[in-house]
Amino acid sequence: MRRGFALHEMIVSLTVMGVILIIAAHFSSRQLGFLRGMSGAATVRNQLTESTATIAAILANVHPAAGDILLAQDTVLEVRLTTGIGAACAGAPGVVVIPAGSEENAALAAFLDPPRGGDRLDALLADSSGTTWLSFQIVGVVSSEQPCAAFPGVPGTMAVAIAEPFAVPARAPLRFTRPFRLSHYRSADGKWYLGGRDWNEADQRFNTVQPLAGPLRARGAEAVGGLTLRYLDRHGAFLTAPVEPRQVAAVSIVVRAPVSTLRGQAPDDSVVTIVALRP
Repeated sequence: MRRGFALHEMIVSLTVMGVILIIAAHFSSRQLGFLRGMSGAATVRNQLTESTATIAAILANVHPAAGDILLAQDTVLEVRLTTGIGAACAGAPGVVVIPAGSEENAALAAFLDPPRGGDRLDALLADSSGTTWLSFQIVGVVSSEQPCAAFPGVPGTMAVAIAEPFAVPARAPLRFTRPFRLSHYRSADGKWYLGGRDWNEADQRFNTVQPLAGPLRARGAEAVGGLTLRYLDRHGAFLTAPVEPRQVAAVSIVVRAPVSTLRGQAPDDSVVTIVALRP
């Protein structure tokens, strides 16, 4: 007959096994916490990188000397966002005919959003003294049956009415811009985000803010918030408030967000980027 376990041997074995399982569970829990922390840190870093990339993309075609910066504060930046580019088909005082935005006309006109009243039209004009950009206020846009005199064969045109009685010459390069506001704001869910608003000409105000990236660190009365914007001149010196928009040559962007841990601690992660603007 085979000899089985004695009672005291079984008790000792179960005790040892229980200790081993407790130790294994403890280390497994710690390892799981570490992995969760790493995942949370990676998520936060992605959110911060996305925030700076979004701001950099918006600033890519901003020309301070042309008046593209409307307001420059530490948590708010208003710019004229480029919504389209094109070339003039023809021009008469107060009206500019342009190719309609379509796949067929992509080489002559392309729009993120079609032009509308309240937008600004910049035209590059050339004469014997050189080239210069002139700005005009758009008051309306309608479909046009006029042919594109400068580029025959263009399928469809638009007539852009401008407030100024100026005739933009044919083939002049055009740029369309619209006011856009970036800000650090608190959403309905109680969290803070990088938000964006575009201009509503009919209501003469910015539309409701929409989240672009985040969440970021909250903005408090004393604590440093999740978004800090600073502005540098062409010599690399920081400009003091109130900032003169036309003097801005670069924007320093700092975004911050807390990294949650199993112990409830929330150390900050941050990303710093400096974006040089077009002269």
